[in-house]
Amino acid sequence: GGRYRVTRLLGRGGMGAVWVARAQQTGAEVAVKLIKASLLDDPAALQRFRREMRVMAGLSHENIVRGVDAGEDEGVLWLAMELIAGQTLRERLDARGRMPWQDSLGVVRQIARGLGAAHQAGVVHRDLKPENIMIVPGEDGAVHVKLLDFGVAKASHADGGQSSMTGTGFIVGTPGYVAPEVVLEGKTNDPRTDFYALGVVWYEMLTGQKPFTAKTAFALAMRHAHERPPTFNEVAPFAQCARRVSSASLF
Repeated sequence: GGRYRVTRLLGRGGMGAVWVARAQQTGAEVAVKLIKASLLDDPAALQRFRREMRVMAGLSHENIVRGVDAGEDEGVLWLAMELIAGQTLRERLDARGRMPWQDSLGVVRQIARGLGAAHQAGVVHRDLKPENIMIVPGEDGAVHVKLLDFGVAKASHADGGQSSMTGTGFIVGTPGYVAPEVVLEGKTNDPRTDFYALGVVWYEMLTGQKPFTAKTAFALAMRHAHERPPTFNEVAPFAQCARRVSSASLF
């Protein structure tokens, strides 16, 4: 759009690539998400990307990545966001394993605050998972959390409240983090499904593993709906001290 000059690649995903770019007027660096060229003729993909552009424009909170700008250049949609120096929670768990419960509590508090702000703005994330949570180290040793990727979010101001089922019957979200009623009953996502996903994420942070695994999304949802997940003591004895953490302490 004549406003940013792309400098280097940050990463690639299902919808496209994220690049570091420099603002022509100020010199400030931002992260720019570009939709894949192969998706430019896909109406559903374009709708999803445009929804993310509208969602980001309506969110402002310290625990949510900040949208800076958006536009279209020669038919290519782009979204500029603040550039964050850190690692995803998935990268953190893969590199260092399970997290001490004291550290996890600070991360979960910030995730919950970011979700709360989104919900107050009429936005349900619908794909909360460690890959979409950024951990940013602070100068004082503390960590700051940012929620990423609102590409499948449901927003009352962006799409009129779409259901959790797509037109072709696919479930929105990532198996293992989606609430079972979404998969089994096709219920429309609401804020409670984000907090269900947060519970799964917290379990994974404390134990180093997901509560359930299965070969299909349906089988996984059935396990979530009907089985008791292994206790902390069964999979990670160290985590039994986490019993001292009450839900009230989250907020």
